[in-house]
Amino acid sequence: MAPDIIRIGNRYCLYVARNIGAQPRAEINMIWNKTLDPNSPDYKWEEGGVVASSDGLEDCNAIDPGVSLIPTTASCG
Repeated sequence: MAPDIIRIGNRYCLYVARNIGAQPRAEINMIWNKTLDPNSPDYKWEEGGVVASSDGLEDCNAIDPGVSLIPTTASCG
């Protein structure tokens, strides 16, 4: 659902939300790759893990990730 991708250093970080039960329960997960070229020998998506979640108790939901970059502190993976 509603993925967002950003290049940070030598990695492409892809953030995607997934529903984990009755609303508003969801997680935003990150996976990363060194390239977006599927023909490259470096093309391999790696798990980055959950970066945000909602447990159903909040009045909000962890959906529609949006990534921003602060160049002096950015990292992924």
